[in-house]
Amino acid sequence: MKLIDKISLFIFIFFFFVGGVFWWQKKLEEFFFNFVTQPLKDIPKIEIKEKEKPQIKADGVFSLLILSSGKEKVLFKKNEKEILPIASLTKLMTALVVFEENLDLSQKIEFKGKKVSFKELLERMLYFSDNEAAEILSKNFEKEKFIDKMNEVAKKLSLFNTHFSNPTGLDAENLTFSSSTKEFFNYSTAKEISILAKYILKEKPEIFEFTNKDLKFELLPGQKIIGSKTGYTKEAGGCLLLIISDEKGNYFINVILGARDKYKRFEEMQKLIDWINKK
Repeated sequence: MKLIDKISLFIFIFFFFVGGVFWWQKKLEEFFFNFVTQPLKDIPKIEIKEKEKPQIKADGVFSLLILSSGKEKVLFKKNEKEILPIASLTKLMTALVVFEENLDLSQKIEFKGKKVSFKELLERMLYFSDNEAAEILSKNFEKEKFIDKMNEVAKKLSLFNTHFSNPTGLDAENLTFSSSTKEFFNYSTAKEISILAKYILKEKPEIFEFTNKDLKFELLPGQKIIGSKTGYTKEAGGCLLLIISDEKGNYFINVILGARDKYKRFEEMQKLIDWINKK
């Protein structure tokens, strides 16, 4: 074979080989591009859902977290602005008015045939929800003036959907709660009860020392009840305020209004606590 023919053959083989490499490279690039850009029709979507909220049947519910830094976060709400009768949760405001009047708590007065101090009356009213104790405390003032003072304090705290007609929380006789009869009842909202509780916690925390802190709820290690108030009437249903603290200095203010009965308020509060602690 002549030299020129050998050179021509070499050049042909070289370009054939190089061209083939580039051709295969282009085909591979097209294949992989088409593969990675095709719609992912056959890959199922995975949805990560937020933990399902508890089914609480009470009429009004509100849960507020107050962090040790002072920041606040709403954890749960249901009809939190609905105006509802509040039964004996009223007694928190009754106690607040007594404390704001700076009464001498060691002073004794007649109660059920014996002498008792204002301090003992507060305990009977807040721990045992004694209506007569609430009446006696309010009568240390002129009763109408005491009720006026309760409503003045509510207004001062911007509780514009809160109203008091008595110091106990008892329903008005022979009346059903409605928009036309509400002025004869004590009423508020779940959110405004939490605001009242927050104010007491900050300004008059000693009030919660008189409340029941031994209610049986399942809490996390390091959590404890620092205050509570129960309430129940036919019109209000089951009502409950529960304040929990943890070892980090955070507070959980939980309010339930209008539970179906006096037992459901505890069941539904436990549901709420369980959900909050698993968030």
